[in-house]
Amino acid sequence: MDAQTLVNKYKKEGLFDFKRRQLLDNFVASDDSKLNELLEKLIDLKVEKDPAILTQNKGRLVALIQTDLLKRQSSRPSGEKTQEEAIVDEINELLTRYVTKVVDDNKELNEELTSKLNEMKQGTDS
Repeated sequence: MDAQTLVNKYKKEGLFDFKRRQLLDNFVASDDSKLNELLEKLIDLKVEKDPAILTQNKGRLVALIQTDLLKRQSSRPSGEKTQEEAIVDEINELLTRYVTKVVDDNKELNEELTSKLNEMKQGTDS
């Protein structure tokens, strides 16, 4: 079984999403105060810009924040940042640092992934 097939199987079994959720939950628990502080600032700015957002369902606000995070992650900085962009950049930086630390420095995670992938590979070789 080649590496790409193994990766696809890992994803199809939902293991990638499970691990991603687990890492995000750990992140929120570890840097709770900083992340909450940044999100509160971002929400305040969004509400200040469009107070009607408070009358809509909270899913819309969450979707706006997610969109901002994804847009800023994939865009190139150009000139002056707005306060919103600076906060979104800080949130993205916080997430990136955490993911890098967890993935690169976590021997337990690496061993767990290696073990699971080997187990999956052996299951198909039999």
